[in-house]
Amino acid sequence: VYYKGPDTRGRKKLMNGRGKPRRRYSQRGWRMRVYNGAKGMSKVPKGYRRWRRRGTKMVSTINFRNRKAFKRFIRGTPNENYVWEFYGKVRIRKTGTYSVCSTSDDGS
Repeated sequence: VYYKGPDTRGRKKLMNGRGKPRRRYSQRGWRMRVYNGAKGMSKVPKGYRRWRRRGTKMVSTINFRNRKAFKRFIRGTPNENYVWEFYGKVRIRKTGTYSVCSTSDDGS
């Protein structure tokens, strides 16, 4: 996930999860979770959290180019039909308008 804004002088930059951890022993960054998806899935369905979670990992940036990159962090990532989600906080230090973008080869 990239962003650009006043603090980057309009240049695109990888977004780091830098917010303060909620719990004493939490890590900074993005919490990534991967779930098994439904066979033949064409979009992220509602209620996917009831599916089997394949793993959870903390990552500093969201920059995964392919399934192999996901598997480096969560070994149980399926070869196809999986759902991933990221949670984290972004600290904005400079007032202004920001753009946040992500890209995907499957329209998500």
